Amino acid sequence: MKEKLKVGLIVESLEVPRWVRHMMERLAGSRSATLELVVVLDHEGGAEKTPWRHAVARHYAALERWYVEDPQDALQQIGLADHLDRARVLRVRPTSQQGTHHFPAEAVTAIRAEDLDVLFLVRPCRLGGEVLRASRFGVWTCRHGAAHGGAPTLREVLERNPVTA
Repeated sequence: MKEKLKVGLIVESLEVPRWVRHMMERLAGSRSATLELVVVLDHEGGAEKTPWRHAVARHYAALERWYVEDPQDALQQIGLADHLDRARVLRVRPTSQQGTHHFPAEAVTAIRAEDLDVLFLVRPCRLGGEVLRASRFGVWTCRHGAAHGGAPTLREVLERNPVTA
């Protein structure tokens, strides 16, 4: 039998959108992969600087949730902590250089020590530096929607496009 893939996850917090939790539940039930590490980004001052368009997108998403209440909303924030059976949690305070997040050397060393096959980035940010080479197959980005960092379909609605991604 082949060895399972060792997977890491990079998140903003242990409260994640429902689609991320669903992805982790599928991973937990898989016979081919295990979640070994969850990297939680810790921004100085409690929050990173957010461009105005991200604030608009958050307000749009909140309004949409209020107007169209969906118990299975893919973007609803839910806890991930109860799915971390054996996964280690590593809190990292990245530095930002020209819009790209870089991890401190000690964080990259800690990630490499886990001997991961792949890291999944499930937040809208750009990573740079050595963290991109901290796992065997690099960092794979998973995003919901076409707009980077925005609410899904927001850009299409604002631009009056008849088709959404």
